[in-house]
Amino acid sequence: MEYRCSAETFENFLESPIWGDLSDELDRWLEDIRDTLEGINKRDDVIPLTHEQLQGAAYAVRYIKLLPENVLGNIIEDNERKENENAVK
Repeated sequence: MEYRCSAETFENFLESPIWGDLSDELDRWLEDIRDTLEGINKRDDVIPLTHEQLQGAAYAVRYIKLLPENVLGNIIEDNERKENENAVK
């Protein structure tokens, strides 16, 4: 896959207050999911979900939290591969 951003741009994003705020919000989502699984979350505005749906939601939130670091790793690997290919030529 071809990425639009450089590794430096992604590193800056990971250190930015934007990602900090998003990450904090995702942590709150995980807390809500955990509370619901434990039967603690009794809010009326929570849509009733099955145990499996809640597990899937928790997995998705964790995946999203790791996504920027995974993309950064992919960009770095792609850059290294391209450098190696150019060195061989």
